[in-house]
This record gives sequence, structure tokens and C-alpha cells, in this order.
Amino acid sequence: VIVPSFTVDRLAYHDNFEAAAPTVVRPESSRSLVRYGPTMLLGYTVSLDTLVYVGGDYNWRNYDRDVGPTRDSHGYAIYGGVRFRPSRLTRLDVALGWQRQDYRLPYRTPDGLYFNASADWSVTPLTLVSFDLTRDISESGSLLSGGIVRTRANLGVRHELLRTLRLEADVSLRNYRIEDLARSVRRANLGLGANY
Repeated sequence: VIVPSFTVDRLAYHDNFEAAAPTVVRPESSRSLVRYGPTMLLGYTVSLDTLVYVGGDYNWRNYDRDVGPTRDSHGYAIYGGVRFRPSRLTRLDVALGWQRQDYRLPYRTPDGLYFNASADWSVTPLTLVSFDLTRDISESGSLLSGGIVRTRANLGVRHELLRTLRLEADVSLRNYRIEDLARSVRRANLGLGANY
């Protein structure tokens, strides 16, 4: 199995006013950027339910304009993983590797372990439990730092109560390691919902 791809993402932000001081403009447009790069995945089908693969991603991140030092960067992630179905009701995808994002001085260059894991379990024909765990490098959105290492875990439950009514519950944990500020931020979220 050979799966090449190329992605382009455009993130556009607009200046707005401070809520506490309506005459003060917050310059959010300095966060606007374009991310683009190729991805290649090579896999081998061991059986109908198992795929072993290796992959690599490369990216460029270019900001529209710089306010202070340039935050443009380029980076990569290389990894190996496996996708398989342990049973008719479960699906697993686990990848592990290394990642790095290069910034110009004075910003630091974050790197480290890369992982991406997901699992789906059909408890009943009407109930699905899903779990995701990822670690990647993202932009901080701040002029004081370049990249941050994000670790995210999410547990979700979907239940089809009626054909036209689906109930949902999600719990997520986030950890952001801000390289240039030598600090970490942790967040937890709980969500409940219904789709009719």
C-alpha cells in the first residue's frame, strides 16, 4: 500500500477589539499563516484485518507578516505503526515515532516523541466508545514563543437513543509544553450533547 498526499491549510485571523476596552485593537492578524507539505505512507497488509506501515510528514509554516522575529518554520515527523481489528467490534490504530520543528533564533526548536493512537469499540450496535491519544508540535499563537508540544487525550461515547436522536459525552485532557517559556499548561474539558 502506497499513499502519497499533499495538504495546504490556510489559517486567517482578523484584528478585533478588546471586550474590556472597545477602543483598543487586538492585532490578531499577525497569527495568520499557511501550512503545507507532503505526506507519504508505505504499508503492508499482513491479513485482511492488519496493516503494518511506516510514514513521514514534512511541513512548512509561513506567516503572512512578522511582528518581531520571524516565526516561519519547517519540520518533520517519521513514524511506524499498525492498524488492526482485534475483533469484529473493535478497531485500533497505533503509530510511534519522532518529530522536530525548526525555528529561527531566538525561538527554540521543539522535538521529541511522536505518537498517534485511536481506538473504537462498538459496545452494542447502538453504542460506540472511542479513544484518541496524540502528541504533536503546534504553533503557540504568541509572539513570545514559536512552537508548543501538544499532548491530547479524548474519550467519547456515542449512543443512538432513537433513529433520530443521538446522545454524546466527551472527556478530554490537554497538556501544552511551551518551549520558549519553559512552562506547561494543562486543561480538562467535559462535554455533553445531543443530535436530533
